[in-house]
Amino acid sequence: MIPDPPSLVSPIDNEIINNPFPNFIWMPVTNIPPGTIINYKLKICPIFDGQAPRTAIDNNPVLLEKNNIQTTSYLYLPSDLPFSYFADAVGFVWQVQAFNQFNVPATRNDGKSELGTFRFSSTKPTSMELVSVYPVNNDTIPWNPPHLIVKFSPYSDDIRNINFTLRFRKEGSPTEQVLTRNLNFPSGPMNSQGLSSEDKASLLFVNVDDTRNIVSWMRNLEEGSKYFWSVTADIIKSNGESISLSTAQSSFVYGLRKPQLKSPANDSTITAGSSLKIKWQIPQPEQLNFNHTDVLQSSGFHAYGSSSNASAKFKVEFSKQNSFDSIYNSQIYRFPFTGNYTTGQSCDSLFNEISKTFASITDTGDFYWRLKYLNSSDEPYFTSDVRKFKINPVTSISCFEMNVQIPERYATINNTKPRFSVSIKPQFRKSAITGGRIKIWSMQSRSELPDNVKSRTPLLDTKFTGNDDNKLFAFSTDMSGFTRYDLNFINRDTSAVTFNADTNKHYLWNFTLNFNKDSIRADRMPAIQISLYQMTEFFPFPLK
Repeated sequence: MIPDPPSLVSPIDNEIINNPFPNFIWMPVTNIPPGTIINYKLKICPIFDGQAPRTAIDNNPVLLEKNNIQTTSYLYLPSDLPFSYFADAVGFVWQVQAFNQFNVPATRNDGKSELGTFRFSSTKPTSMELVSVYPVNNDTIPWNPPHLIVKFSPYSDDIRNINFTLRFRKEGSPTEQVLTRNLNFPSGPMNSQGLSSEDKASLLFVNVDDTRNIVSWMRNLEEGSKYFWSVTADIIKSNGESISLSTAQSSFVYGLRKPQLKSPANDSTITAGSSLKIKWQIPQPEQLNFNHTDVLQSSGFHAYGSSSNASAKFKVEFSKQNSFDSIYNSQIYRFPFTGNYTTGQSCDSLFNEISKTFASITDTGDFYWRLKYLNSSDEPYFTSDVRKFKINPVTSISCFEMNVQIPERYATINNTKPRFSVSIKPQFRKSAITGGRIKIWSMQSRSELPDNVKSRTPLLDTKFTGNDDNKLFAFSTDMSGFTRYDLNFINRDTSAVTFNADTNKHYLWNFTLNFNKDSIRADRMPAIQISLYQMTEFFPFPLK
């Protein structure tokens, strides 16, 4: 069953709003296959006089296009292009599109929600506004503790004093921590703090106390926990005018997002005695560092010298039981290896792909692995999904690696008679090949699962025997050790078999190579049959 696309929640369709930094909210995609990771793209376009929303989003310039959103909301940021950029707009249209971890639309309708529209009130907003800008609402960040930052607008050199109160609590806890601070600006916020721009001078670091350190009760946050915070402020101008402002409640999670487990892939096969390479990657926060981190180096700034730290510990576990009642092997890794990342750094080793090699395992059979996030006491606060792999004895290994060459995975092509090629390594005796088989299925959508597709009768199921060049043509071997083989028995001028693709159709294809397992390799090492499933989409004519 193909999942439904996300549905829009807020702003409601045709809503009139006043807040220049609205929060866009939608419902998550449900009924997704196990192991699927959903990312969202938010697109906002102006609507000009006389336009329909569909025309606007398909043809107008884009105000905002935000990719790889892993939550179901996006709070418009002061750093985003303002809605006033399109002064002639009579409203705006927005849409959310869902993708899986392979950047393929994850639902029907190409992953796209319905269209939503909204417009701004013609009434001028209140004289000033206070909004939270960091952390992004509902983001997951590694800093312990993070800076909590709000921004007032518009900026004014006439401001002489800001008295703010931060309220902070852990999810599920009735205890609310409070910090109040009074900031004086005799010459206005920019000149009094020695700052170079009004944008920087409009920032308030609301969890930094009078000692210019992050308040003590925020220094030992619990990994994996969610925290809520809000701010009220009184802004006093030189004429004594006092303006009371407040932010909406915002939240963040301290820790790391759910990892993508890359290798060994689920149900993969490894040869006994081979080294075992474990790979995973942690998705980046929506906003790792706040804008203008250089303000912390300005000696007159109210948060001068304050900083946050980030590090992480991971534990990789192996078991021969999917319940992990007993651990076959495990290893703990710390990133960075020594020390900590500090505010403003990119934390590369946390968010780049992580690859670790384990010593070879001589035992055989089914194995399971998982990843744990550890807290400062080496206790797990998050445990990943489980991946299964199999270790085969040397006598029953597959001796080759076969990859798709043409059409490439998820390729878009413009030929109604596609040609097919694979690449194989290491080199082998072509004379030992005894034949092969190709199957092609029609897919209901690009996001349909391969197992569902293969449960139906293929559009084409054809075999060939022999190994002459009219059936399988070998090119020279490249520097990586791969040799390209064109499948000449289909869709060539001299081929007996023809397959014609239809416009805007998606197809899945599978190729099986048959050979004499005792003589295929030059070293006479026995080999089992190899097979490759590969998905691609065919568009016989280029898209306009």
